[in-house]
Amino acid sequence: MWVALGSVVVLIAALVYGSLRWRTATKVMLSRLEAARLPIEVKN
Repeated sequence: MWVALGSVVVLIAALVYGSLRWRTATKVMLSRLEAARLPIEVKN
């Protein structure tokens, strides 16, 4: 009983941690892409 409950708690914690890491990494990646974007030049 306690082993199953512990396993569920560990699984939920891992999923939450993974989700937070995924969001953080995605925000960092998007900010790097935004910073590296070249400005659009208007030709006359």
